[in-house]
Amino acid sequence: MKIKKNGKVIKLTESDLQKIVKRVLNEQSEDQLEVLICLANAADLTYEDVAKCPSCIVAGTDIVNNKTPEPQIISKCIMEVKDVIGEKCGSDYECILQSMGKFAIEAPKCFGI
Repeated sequence: MKIKKNGKVIKLTESDLQKIVKRVLNEQSEDQLEVLICLANAADLTYEDVAKCPSCIVAGTDIVNNKTPEPQIISKCIMEVKDVIGEKCGSDYECILQSMGKFAIEAPKCFGI
């Protein structure tokens, strides 16, 4: 997986992602977990899948701190979840449409919208 940060491309291995997810799991408050689990359920994904989405973690942190996530953070989170759904479903367009359709309906509740 490649992440672009400040104009630099950072390459992450699956091992790196596992370490990050493990650290996030250890650092997340119960409320943050609820937000991410809500997003995972909304997209028919696992918590670990959504924990790969940094913008979703930021949005969850904002919600826990009683802040409404900024629209660009929500937009990035949605795009990251869309990518994870694409990885999960592959070329199964019915799977993609069902997951994205459900996510479009359920996700706003997770963001408190």
